[in-house]
This record gives sequence, structure tokens and C-alpha cells, in this order.
Amino acid sequence: MPFDAAVVLAYLVGMTAAFFLNKFFVFGRSSAPVAVQYGRFCVVNAFALAQVWLVSVGLERLLFPAIGLTWHSQLLAHVIGVATPVVSSYIGHRDYSFR
Repeated sequence: MPFDAAVVLAYLVGMTAAFFLNKFFVFGRSSAPVAVQYGRFCVVNAFALAQVWLVSVGLERLLFPAIGLTWHSQLLAHVIGVATPVVSSYIGHRDYSFR
């Protein structure tokens, strides 16, 4: 599977697991139905996915080759990419997904 497609697929699988973990262990009860919460969660994560993809692919295809980094470049790019939207996602989920 191509790297950029693998990043998206991994993100979608992780997002569904994250929804249930966040719902039950982080944000507590919400008055919105679960389907509405999941829809909002997907909206916030769509923005985060764009951040993850842009950073991961940008590092792996542009920055790392430019600086000659070849040691686990895809793994490093993806780790950095996944870490990028941590704060914005938390705020989005707190104020929108599970309010």
C-alpha cells in the first residue's frame, strides 16, 4: 500500500477507537445522541487528518530528502504528523464533539 494511503487508512481506524476512548474516559456525558457526537468527532478529525497528512507527506517527500534524512523517514514523518494536531483536536472535541 502506498505510504500516503496507509496514513489515511491508519488514521480512520485509529479515529474510531479514539471516539469510544474519548467518549467514555475523557469527556464524560453529553446530552447529544451518540450519532451526533460521532459526526462531530469526524468533522474535528477531518481537519486533524488534513494536518497529519500534510505534515507526514510533506516531511517524507520534501523536507527529509532535502536534508538527506533516510533513517526511518516514513516512520519519523508519520510520528511527527500524528503529534501535530494534538492541541487543536482536544479543543475541538472539548468544545464541539462532546459538549
